[in-house]
Amino acid sequence: MKTRPIPKSHPVDYNAEARALWQRFGIDPGTTSNKWSHMDPIWKCPVGGGTIYIGNQTAAQNKDKLFERRITHVVNCTDDIPNYHKGELIYMNFPITDWTYSGKCKTNEGIRAFTQPLWDFIDPVLARGESVLIHCLAGAHRAGTTGCSCLIHYAGMDAVTATRSAKAMRSIIDPIYDFADFLQRLEKAEREKKK
Repeated sequence: MKTRPIPKSHPVDYNAEARALWQRFGIDPGTTSNKWSHMDPIWKCPVGGGTIYIGNQTAAQNKDKLFERRITHVVNCTDDIPNYHKGELIYMNFPITDWTYSGKCKTNEGIRAFTQPLWDFIDPVLARGESVLIHCLAGAHRAGTTGCSCLIHYAGMDAVTATRSAKAMRSIIDPIYDFADFLQRLEKAEREKKK
């Protein structure tokens, strides 16, 4: 996986990155097509039957579609999109972009500590046969990387396979800048934990 470095001159504007991605693909985020949907399943729990979906802001807003898919919990990977259905759905804010700036993720133990709240949030949901939506603005960078993390953790995939598999389910997924490094570090941390 090739890592694009984070621009040193300013923090990354992931919303601008999402809009640029839509423009490159010729996508209108307000519509759906055969190649583009607002949310896609990337993994189904073999034990409980719950499903992890990756989606965009439009998916997060559409309560009817969330309920149709038995989504009871939502992981919001942004710091600027509201938790639209608080009180009806259960939310976790998972600021995946903080992994770079927190300084906590320099070790395998640090990566595991950073991601453990995510697993603690998702595990019981999947075990009950309910589903989770992980979203950001486009469902590509932040949510996409978080979804790839789930494939590393739950399916035991390596970072490259997790990314390819997630992209096969939702083609817009794109772990940009240092997100590929995050996935590789998570893979190593997960491997060490299993030893």
